[in-house]
Amino acid sequence: PVPRQEALLLVCNAVVVGREVVTSAGCPAAHGLLEERGYRVHPVDLSQFLRAGGGAKCLVLFLERPEEGGLLAEEEGETKEAQPLAL
Repeated sequence: PVPRQEALLLVCNAVVVGREVVTSAGCPAAHGLLEERGYRVHPVDLSQFLRAGGGAKCLVLFLERPEEGGLLAEEEGETKEAQPLAL
């Protein structure tokens, strides 16, 4: 379990790409749990964003490439449904 104080820092509102995790700084317990499980943690000072109620994942803009099935890709005149972009 994540300690309450770290949960209030939105440590679980993280961006995960493979084994890399970008999350709030100042959360040693949660970071340790992740590292014990083989993740590489990238703590970031998000204090100004936390004041507005947002964490790392709230700051992400997902971009999709039309040639990979994004919203702008068309097949036979129909717009395809967006698919996540694999990094």
